[in-house]
Amino acid sequence: MANRSFLWIIALLIFSPVNRLNAGALEQPREASDPANSGTTIPSGIRADRLSEKQLNTWRSIQSIVFARDASGRFKHPNLQALWQQAEVSGHVIYIEFCKPPFRWASAAGDFHIEKPYPNGQKRAAVIRLYLSVIDHVQVNCGVQRTLGFIPFLGLRKTERYAEVLGHELAHAVSILADPDLTNLCERPLNADGKTTDCHRQRCNSHLSHIEMRERLIKLESLMGKLEMRARATESSIWRELRAGRGRTLPF
Repeated sequence: MANRSFLWIIALLIFSPVNRLNAGALEQPREASDPANSGTTIPSGIRADRLSEKQLNTWRSIQSIVFARDASGRFKHPNLQALWQQAEVSGHVIYIEFCKPPFRWASAAGDFHIEKPYPNGQKRAAVIRLYLSVIDHVQVNCGVQRTLGFIPFLGLRKTERYAEVLGHELAHAVSILADPDLTNLCERPLNADGKTTDCHRQRCNSHLSHIEMRERLIKLESLMGKLEMRARATESSIWRELRAGRGRTLPF
């Protein structure tokens, strides 16, 4: 979201089970063979396995916005729906989580990161986290319009706010997972100081010098800045769709 820092994004870019909630998608879930476990498959697309029963009710409300249609049968929020479809057919697994903020004063409304590659080396497990309590309490700030070109959350109800943040994070997911080089670059975890996290530090330090790590951090920060600008532009379009899409919603 607009007020997250790029270093916080990088720290979280450590791009986490399975019984697919077929989130109203237009196609059946796609599955890919897992060569490490003969005879098994790894379903891909957007997955809600990690949500509790209570959280699933909120998730279904968000889905109803993603797939809402007008009286003529057209999607009321085409940019949001298109992002969903791109994530669905990406060939990767994208888990959805509703989490508490990582620390008390956190202001990020959501984040996306890659967790791990699957054994075939091409498929990735990634996660989109929505911090619902942060979204619920964010104050609409009219002062950001000059910077962003729109006012996040202005005029939106609670679930529409969630959908706006989901669209922002889907924009990150689609952009990163569509580019193998960017996916690989974001896959090795870093903390906010530009050092590898404990679980990967020993392995990474054997291949990368301190200078190389710092250079990669700078490159990541530059790339994340560009991706954030793109995600904000997408979020702006989705915000306008949500504002314009009020009215009777047809079931998907």
